Amino acid sequence: MYQLLVSYDCGVRYRPDREAETIEELEPRMRQLDEQGLRWGLEQDGIPVYDRVCAMHLHLLATVAALREEVT
Repeated sequence: MYQLLVSYDCGVRYRPDREAETIEELEPRMRQLDEQGLRWGLEQDGIPVYDRVCAMHLHLLATVAALREEVT
């Protein structure tokens, strides 16, 4: 079972939003949350899923990668 967790306070707390058997079932909601600029995460049976991240986290990771390139 997958659980979609959403933060409404800039990542301080993540609260359960939806559950589904597959990630595909959660994708419409994940897109909606990305459009709203909210942070979300996925868990599968209580274990974080790191290969699918919200748009906000993708932007943060890209910024960190760009900064690393500048330093090296």
